[in-house]
Amino acid sequence: MRRCVTARVGPQVPDNDSVKHRPMLVTSGPLRPDNDRYAFEVKWDGFRALIEATPSGIKIWSRNGHDMTSRYPELQGLACSVTTSVVLDGEVVCLDDKGNPDFAALWFRSRGSSSPAVCFMAFDVLEVGGKDLIDEPYRERRHILEDLDLSGPHWCTPEVHVGEGAALFTATKEMDLEGVVAKRLDSRYRPGLRSRSWTKTKHFQTRNFALLGWLPPEEWRQDRGCVVLGLRSEAGIAVAGVVESGYGRDLVEQLPALTRRELGSLQQPGRVWEGAAPIVGEVKYLEWSPAGGLRHARLLPLEVK
Repeated sequence: MRRCVTARVGPQVPDNDSVKHRPMLVTSGPLRPDNDRYAFEVKWDGFRALIEATPSGIKIWSRNGHDMTSRYPELQGLACSVTTSVVLDGEVVCLDDKGNPDFAALWFRSRGSSSPAVCFMAFDVLEVGGKDLIDEPYRERRHILEDLDLSGPHWCTPEVHVGEGAALFTATKEMDLEGVVAKRLDSRYRPGLRSRSWTKTKHFQTRNFALLGWLPPEEWRQDRGCVVLGLRSEAGIAVAGVVESGYGRDLVEQLPALTRRELGSLQQPGRVWEGAAPIVGEVKYLEWSPAGGLRHARLLPLEVK
């Protein structure tokens, strides 16, 4: 299986004359059946993006309608891969040495780091040469996308597998990938809408985080507190999210108490942790959002480093 292969709940893209389409959103659910009604592809762990590309340049828009063109200059070369104007839907990812997505690296990139480089996984095409394709069935859009032959140092077209969902889901588990997306071959593209025609099925993931501090219930939520998580980069340790379960009083007594205001200050781009060397803990979670939120997260048994 080719390693260069392919939305999260959140605000929809606002009306914007520069954004020709709003991305179609997927629904979480169980794995779809292995039949010829569905195409299955790898679910990459990255940032959703729409790209408007012409031979003279590209524009990159986030799912929320923000212009991200200047953030990823290495994707400008995509303009050389098209002979007419196209609108592409896909995922911006950072890849590690094994070819797997590294969301932590992408997250640091979003905070101002210039490295590592990103790759755009183009998994749909919404317009070619000014012709709108959103009412074409997915199978036709997929054929058009493949005919574009998008392949370069920082972009590619993900493979799909018709009727092979179970095998792909097992393979993604073995390769520590996020999961799979199933798409009905007869589905139309529905901008801005969450559709059961596209379904994502994910594996739980684990990652080591630095445990930076503790916010008690009165500083976080009325019924619970949280442990603040951090990740280490060359610049230092930056706040990467919080976890609300899996810890006890014995742990929080070892952590510095923080306020919500202090947390907000630490979350500013460029800020790094200046406290004592933190405890490191492994967190199990379903999804890590671009905003730093961990879904269905739980702290696992700890070790001190």
